[in-house]
Amino acid sequence: MCASIIPVVPRRVATPSLLGSARRNWRGLKLGAAVGIELQKYIRHSLTDYDELLRSKMMTRDEARSFVAPQVQEVLSRWRKPGLKLRVARPAG
Repeated sequence: MCASIIPVVPRRVATPSLLGSARRNWRGLKLGAAVGIELQKYIRHSLTDYDELLRSKMMTRDEARSFVAPQVQEVLSRWRKPGLKLRVARPAG
């Protein structure tokens, strides 16, 4: 499922994100949106300084989210673009 939404998402990220999506009641939100929210949460907490900004009391939660948002979007956009594009070779002749 994750691969159909974000093709290059690492498997170590996809599995917990799908499990997190499955555990919550999303009140009518589509599965793709729920997975996207879980992926953003993973990136924010695991791949940015978000938690450190909160721990050090340098920023409020909203300020820290805004501060790391460009990093989160950059990771998501890398995961959305497959690094390798394959073409079917046609036999000559």
